[in-house]
Amino acid sequence: MNLELISGSSHLPIEAQDGQATIMCAGEYFRYIDPDFKKWGLDRPGKQTSETLLSVYEITADSMFTRIFANLNTSWPELVLTQSQIIWFCRKYPAQLSGDIQPTFFLMMDYREYFVVSVRRYWSYLHIGVFRARYNFIWLGKLKPRVVIPSF
Repeated sequence: MNLELISGSSHLPIEAQDGQATIMCAGEYFRYIDPDFKKWGLDRPGKQTSETLLSVYEITADSMFTRIFANLNTSWPELVLTQSQIIWFCRKYPAQLSGDIQPTFFLMMDYREYFVVSVRRYWSYLHIGVFRARYNFIWLGKLKPRVVIPSF
C-alpha cells in the first residue's frame, strides 16, 4: 500500500453543498487557479451533495494517480468529490493540506472523465491546479503529498 491514513479515526465532515460553487469563481480562496479548469470545460456547477465525511492520507511510495486511487480498494466513483466540496475542505481544514508547497490531491469527475485537483499551500495562500487522472507523472512518496477522499 502506498498510502498512510493520517486523519486517524476522526473523519472530517463537510457540510451539505448545493454544488453551485466552482473553482474558477473561488479566487478569494486561491491566489492562482489553473486555466485548464476553463480550457477543459470544468468551470461549471456540479451536483448537490449531502454531508460527507472525509479522510486524509499521505502518499508514502512513488506513485502515479492511477496507482494511488487503485490502492484505496474501492471504486473510483466512490472517491469523487465535487468542486464545492473541495473548496469547502480548503476553507474549513487548511491545516490538513500538505505543507512546504507539496500537493494535496482530490479526485473529481466530469463528462465521465476523472481529474485530479491539486492544492498547494505557499506560505499563507493557496494555488489550485488540475490534471487528467491518466497523467503519467510519478509523485515522490518521500515528499509526502496528501490525498483527500470520502471516508468509507
